[in-house]
Amino acid sequence: MLTKIIFLNAAKAQKMKAMFLQNDGLANKISYWHLVLFLLTLSFDGFYSQVVLISFVVHTLIHAKRNDWNNLLRKEVFVLASVFFLTVMCTIYSSNQREAFRLLSRQSAILIFPLVLFLNRIDLRKCTKPLLLAFSFVSVLVVFYLYVDALRIIRYNHLPLSTLIKPAFLNHNFSEPIGMHATYLSLYLALSLASILYYGTSTRRPLIRTLYFFSACVLLVGLIQLESRATLIALLLLLFFVAPFFLKDKKQRGLIGISVLFVAALATVIVFAGSFRTRFLSEMKEDLSENSVATSIADSRMQRWALATDLIKKSPLIGYGAGDEVDLLKEQYFNHKLYDSYLNKLNAHNQYISFLLTGGALALTIYLYTLFWGLRLAVKAKNFLFISFVVLIAVVSVSENILSRNKGIFFYGFFFSLFVCAHCKRKTASVEYESAKQTGNLTVHSYVSIDNV
Repeated sequence: MLTKIIFLNAAKAQKMKAMFLQNDGLANKISYWHLVLFLLTLSFDGFYSQVVLISFVVHTLIHAKRNDWNNLLRKEVFVLASVFFLTVMCTIYSSNQREAFRLLSRQSAILIFPLVLFLNRIDLRKCTKPLLLAFSFVSVLVVFYLYVDALRIIRYNHLPLSTLIKPAFLNHNFSEPIGMHATYLSLYLALSLASILYYGTSTRRPLIRTLYFFSACVLLVGLIQLESRATLIALLLLLFFVAPFFLKDKKQRGLIGISVLFVAALATVIVFAGSFRTRFLSEMKEDLSENSVATSIADSRMQRWALATDLIKKSPLIGYGAGDEVDLLKEQYFNHKLYDSYLNKLNAHNQYISFLLTGGALALTIYLYTLFWGLRLAVKAKNFLFISFVVLIAVVSVSENILSRNKGIFFYGFFFSLFVCAHCKRKTASVEYESAKQTGNLTVHSYVSIDNV
């Protein structure tokens, strides 16, 4: 017993060093800080994150060993990159080759992330937690910045403070200063909130718990300000139906309390703030209506989905090819007098329908299999944050073409690859631990190797 206590205490100290790769080689340290810098820049102009990604790829190729290349033949790599290969296939018979290659260029990140993370020697088991926390606290700072910018504008124009909850500072208008689509920023904040709640409820230090709680409140307020209905629905599903089944009892109590606070805050805002009530109730009802609303300029999603469904019926098996979605829909919009959608060149705003238009039933099946495969892996590993990521992607895919824009592609490609790669390395470490246990060669490293950070 005493020996085990000594091992566990030593393992805790070893784990703290391992989290920041203090005992690792120089190449792995550089890889780690590349990933940190990538996450720090992800919420801002795409130029910065792309430069960091290119640098990380070059660094990985330079330090890759002969045996490392065998990792690229793993099944996980092909499943993670399946969406990219799907777009390649659909590009062949596209009638708009120019747009198809643009989409292919953007989605190349879905191929690059699994390749580079499985090729790189960095142990993602050790740094998943600090990476997620770095991403989360940057998200908190982003929300702070957006509120400071909004308050600066209100003060400059001598507007009442209540203007902050008016349409001029909600949804896309709130995220506009950093040039991000409100839904994609909401995705970032939702995963950040899940990470902060998960790690915050497990710490025993009062000061750190306070910091986590304050950060969670900031992210929660930011999510409500952004008004992404799909993201908020996904978050409710996570807090009420996922967290109680995949977290320990102590963490359950903390997250259930936060869930109640979240619902109470959201309900209060909807009831007492007219702009939020319009967005979450009236506009949502209009968006799901099949008929045009006389008082609304915008066309409902349901109308666009109905027109897209008519197109799908004409080519249900292979679709129309990559890059053709907007052109096909524009013609339908014009013929059915959806002029707002026509002028703004809107896509289907549904990733599942988008795949049906692009590659038919085959494309949708591959995408659904990828999500199911990821969810099954996450549930089997009892990884709450991995489950949270898959649920967010699956739910938001109902209302957005999440894999058509760089911010959505980077979010999907990086975090999916990160969770899967960390899971694979953790599984390998568990096998090594059991082997060491049976042979009697148990060391402090063996304890650290199976720790789920």
